Amino acid sequence: MVPTVKPLREHVKPAIRAVARRGGYFLKVEVVHEVLRRAELTDAVVQIRRTYVGRGLDDAIIGYLEVEVARQLRARDDHGLRMFECYADANGQRRWRRLIEMRAADIRRVTRDLRTLRDQLADKVAAYDLLLEELERAGEGARVADVYDRAWQRIVTARIRVDRLAS
Repeated sequence: MVPTVKPLREHVKPAIRAVARRGGYFLKVEVVHEVLRRAELTDAVVQIRRTYVGRGLDDAIIGYLEVEVARQLRARDDHGLRMFECYADANGQRRWRRLIEMRAADIRRVTRDLRTLRDQLADKVAAYDLLLEELERAGEGARVADVYDRAWQRIVTARIRVDRLAS
């Protein structure tokens, strides 16, 4: 009889719980490493990485796990609130923690990050609204390249924070 192997995604939720139980905040990469450990894949990924044939496969495995961990970290409780929340540390890495374990200082950091994101999105929408106006003014078939310089001048004149448009 051939032993059955659990899909990797089934290792994610127990790994998140295990890492969160250690206390304090944690990084997504810690959960990925825990999944690899639990699925007994750590040695396999290292071996794949060392072989020419495996070039890229190790990145595909890690990439899949990062996406799946991120998805499950965004899970919501019965009230629609995230069970885990995050904020950026000084290096820009996202620090995750159970929402129910957060204190006022943690919630302040999360709120600050959310306000920054809101402001960035508002700037991007305002800039794209101006771009759309220029496209509509130029007529059917116009492309961004046709109106870019004129739109850019309007964006600068409107004092939209252009450093936020790339996010």
